[in-house]
Amino acid sequence: MVQSRNRLLKDAQALLVVPAYKVRGYLPECLDSILAQDYPDFEVVAVDDCSPDGSGAILDEYARRDPRIHVIHLTENVGLDGPATPGWRRREVSTSSSWTATTRCPTGR
Repeated sequence: MVQSRNRLLKDAQALLVVPAYKVRGYLPECLDSILAQDYPDFEVVAVDDCSPDGSGAILDEYARRDPRIHVIHLTENVGLDGPATPGWRRREVSTSSSWTATTRCPTGR
């Protein structure tokens, strides 16, 4: 059910899980706002919930450009709560948060 790139995750203090399904129009702004933060010690686990609109390709492009982003591609759609589960299982962190693609974070936070 899960296809993932096997990359080692660094020892980040914060983990953001971003599930993606039919959010192509929102995803770049969401990811850009996360990456623009001043706090450097975080990782993003982006979960492509078998989205038919190319959201997975956008996630892959961001992951190629920034090593803090890790993509998991689900092989079937499991709904909003389902994509967060593989992201949380990736590792133990001090702080974690699940975002939707329509979430934007103000800069400087």
